[in-house]
Amino acid sequence: MSFKSPLLIAAALAASACMHRMQEVKLSTAAEGIPAAQGAVKTSSTPNDNTKLIVQVEHLAPPGRVESGATTYVVWAKPDGSGAAQNIGALLVDDNLKGSLTTVVPFDTFEVFITAEPRPEVTAPTGQELLAANVNPR
Repeated sequence: MSFKSPLLIAAALAASACMHRMQEVKLSTAAEGIPAAQGAVKTSSTPNDNTKLIVQVEHLAPPGRVESGATTYVVWAKPDGSGAAQNIGALLVDDNLKGSLTTVVPFDTFEVFITAEPRPEVTAPTGQELLAANVNPR
């Protein structure tokens, strides 16, 4: 028979709850051409100290209507203290003008922003920041 301390069990449960607690930050916009667009970034910590994020948007027009030549929306993460934004994935927008992207990044504090781009695999943003949020999940 194995004995486990109630305090150890409670501490383990509390640590697990903190590790996976979801936080939400609203995306904001100052961009022209997408006045109805809105969204949020939901974050949680992963067991290996990365940050899981779920980017969700609504009322986002097709990319070609926002930027000439654009075919897709790209989500970028720019870590605090870094000058370079990193492409963290393409945001797929459906016929109802809703889109989402779920991914994991190795950053603690960072800016998330969305641009309309000609290709999903671009390595630097070329379009204007359409929606953005500062994320500090911890």
